[in-house]
Amino acid sequence: MDNEIALQIANDFLKDMNPNMWDGKGKVYPEQIHLDTRIWEKRNVFDNVALWINFESPDENDDNEWCTYIELRDNPDIDDPYCLEITSVYGIDSPQNIADGIMEICGRCGK
Repeated sequence: MDNEIALQIANDFLKDMNPNMWDGKGKVYPEQIHLDTRIWEKRNVFDNVALWINFESPDENDDNEWCTYIELRDNPDIDDPYCLEITSVYGIDSPQNIADGIMEICGRCGK
């Protein structure tokens, strides 16, 4: 995985899931700012492996910001695909942070 591809994936993800580029700070309901918290999937990033990306909110009692979770899932066509790698990156509006997370987990898998 190179930075250009990872950055394109990150931009596609953000365009679909955080079109208003909300920064993840403050107490806001996702529906208010069109933030989609479902898992976004990019199939076949390599060898029948899917990339799953989603936003996670902080705990109700926590003042932390939202973050982005990134996973590599093997054989995504089965009901419960095996998680090969997972990481999180701070924030939910930085294509480069998300791209760096993508490159990090792909690097751990040797891709």
